[in-house]
Amino acid sequence: MQVGSEGGAAVSMLAPRVGATALVVFSTAPGRSFRQAFKLAVPPEVAAQADSEFARIKADPLSSKLWGGNSYRWWADILDHDLTADVLSVRAPILIVHGERDRSAPVQVARVVRDDFQRAGRCNLTYWELPGYDHQMEDSAGVSHIDEVMQRISGWLAKVGTSQSEDCPPSK
Repeated sequence: MQVGSEGGAAVSMLAPRVGATALVVFSTAPGRSFRQAFKLAVPPEVAAQADSEFARIKADPLSSKLWGGNSYRWWADILDHDLTADVLSVRAPILIVHGERDRSAPVQVARVVRDDFQRAGRCNLTYWELPGYDHQMEDSAGVSHIDEVMQRISGWLAKVGTSQSEDCPPSK
């Protein structure tokens, strides 16, 4: 499975259910909750109003009303879901690819996920934080490096194949 941006949430939730043989999360990190990650990714004025909007969403979770480009129902489903717990339950090799300058999906969230894997003693996570790259894998001059990044990801996938390290403890 490979997806990026908000698709990272989807792949994080689906991977434990579909028995993925390898997992690539690109330009996003699962995070402990979308609520936390959202506030890091938006301008301060939007973050300041987020809690009151989240309260309205929780009060009317089945509404089709839109906020931030998504329905209240979507927000209610994802807001407090622990996506890191989902990926921690995956035994397959996992690759998280994140640009250091990403403002859409803050790199701090990816670092927390990396650290959670280390604390849990998991060895199936490969973490690439690409210096100078943004959400689209462009450098500060606006030059795209997406092709190189995708080639590197392809190489990682070819290397891991469907093998599982014997040293990696089973998920709990």
